[in-house]
Amino acid sequence: MALSSPEERAAQFETLLDVTAGTALTPEQAATLDSFVTMLMDGTREQRGQLLLSRDRLVTAIGLFLRQFPGIEIKYAEPFASLGFGSARSQFDIVATWGDEVSVVEVRDNVTSRDLEQIKNYLGTFRTLHPTGKLFLGTDVLNWPALLFGPLCGTVAELAAQEGMGVILADEEYAVICETWQQVTMESMPQFLFTEQSEG
Repeated sequence: MALSSPEERAAQFETLLDVTAGTALTPEQAATLDSFVTMLMDGTREQRGQLLLSRDRLVTAIGLFLRQFPGIEIKYAEPFASLGFGSARSQFDIVATWGDEVSVVEVRDNVTSRDLEQIKNYLGTFRTLHPTGKLFLGTDVLNWPALLFGPLCGTVAELAAQEGMGVILADEEYAVICETWQQVTMESMPQFLFTEQSEG
């Protein structure tokens, strides 16, 4: 049986997807969201098993999804120095700017405690230099359960809840943007983006 596209699966949950990102969900809405995410991830696993997207593919996919926001400018492998960081040799994977706002995405295909420690070190400086900006961990959507229930859960929760880190969970057909820990845990509504495919 041919798999339906994420857009077709999303149509079944149109009412849920009309909920504004960041809105606290009722228990019924949270249960519907859990069913929707399970359906999306089941489709992803049917297509590629447990194979994670490479870091390069994730960078490309996340960059394309972020370009859906009007007026946004995306730069890849942007030197730290361009954002006021002291290191001239290091780079951020993705820098998204619109007006005076700036967001940074550090992409990891397989998230480790060392990755999270590195991001924690960036967060303090980033918040000082860009108080209205956001630093995201970008990773494969198949890592979502590990971030929620695995050994890294406590660290991710701390970075998101106390340090302001966001999380972008991506596939090449859809992405889930979580600016808060409550969105990662699906207590509040995350933002879903889907590939823009031509009809026909």
